[in-house]
Amino acid sequence: SIVWLSTPFGVWRGKAAISAEVSGDVVRLLATAEPFGGRVTLELDNSSGKYNSPGAGGLSALRLGSRLRVSPGYYTPAGAEAAPASLYWIQGWEYHRQGAQNLMVVEGVDGWGQAAAWSARRQFSWVVGLKSVQQLMAFLLARCGLPQQVLSSSSLFTSHKPAFALHPGTPGEDGLRQLAEMVPDVLFFRDGTACVKEPLPTEATAYSYGTDHAILSAAYSRSAPGINRVQVYGQGVVSEAFSWDEVSLVLDRLRQVHDLNLISAATAQQRAAAVRDRAARDGYGGEMVVSPNCGQELYDVVEVTDPACGLSATRRRVVGMVLLYQPGRSLYQHRLQLSGV
Repeated sequence: SIVWLSTPFGVWRGKAAISAEVSGDVVRLLATAEPFGGRVTLELDNSSGKYNSPGAGGLSALRLGSRLRVSPGYYTPAGAEAAPASLYWIQGWEYHRQGAQNLMVVEGVDGWGQAAAWSARRQFSWVVGLKSVQQLMAFLLARCGLPQQVLSSSSLFTSHKPAFALHPGTPGEDGLRQLAEMVPDVLFFRDGTACVKEPLPTEATAYSYGTDHAILSAAYSRSAPGINRVQVYGQGVVSEAFSWDEVSLVLDRLRQVHDLNLISAATAQQRAAAVRDRAARDGYGGEMVVSPNCGQELYDVVEVTDPACGLSATRRRVVGMVLLYQPGRSLYQHRLQLSGV
């Protein structure tokens, strides 16, 4: 069926939403979420030839550009429960046949992939004081067909109004990265929506591992950050930020930032602190393999208890996730990348 949308300034025509359920045919699912990208690989059992005609008949929803919703779940005392879906856009598929095994392998990307696929059609530019980082990011996301939701934000995100330009051919992902570098806030995708939050060290703990939720395997690391001293040069202003404990151990490791958009001492200091704090979080790393936590999101703060490694309710931030589901091998697990808080 066809849906029409009419307004005084335009008319749109498109197919009505259709869907196809493929859960019963999943042979393997691998879904990743990282700070600047997320992907999914979905392997479907095609031994009967069921998926030989994507885009037609009962598979009319399975086509290039379709949205693929991945909603992991499990059975609890409350019954069958599932997490809100992670949304990916199908980029293509392959057929793999070896002996009696016949698979359809579907590849998809998250919002970062959508932003990477869009590029500026012409020159876009804004002068100092015109649009905030939040407004610029919302403009760019909208061009990529992605909504924005601000969960929490720094004052820099809403008040800093830099000169900014997108040259013809610049991918949307590059523009978003440039804007993200200007502020301490982070961006991740939830069900196709670009969510923004400020990763504060005082953020409440979202979940605990190692007590009721067992850790299957783990590795934890501590390293000297590549940056422990930051100098920021703006327009007539200079500011510095130090990680004094690190400086006393490994001497100063300097990063200089030159940005003429910074016209006040306050914004220059905020920028210096953001660069320092981001580097400080990277000084704590590691990963854990656990049975899936279907509510886990990127940038959540979690507590880790692992007495064998000297950790007791130690706070860490999740900065990467890999979900693996392979029912034929009884594999269903999360691999979580960790950083400092």
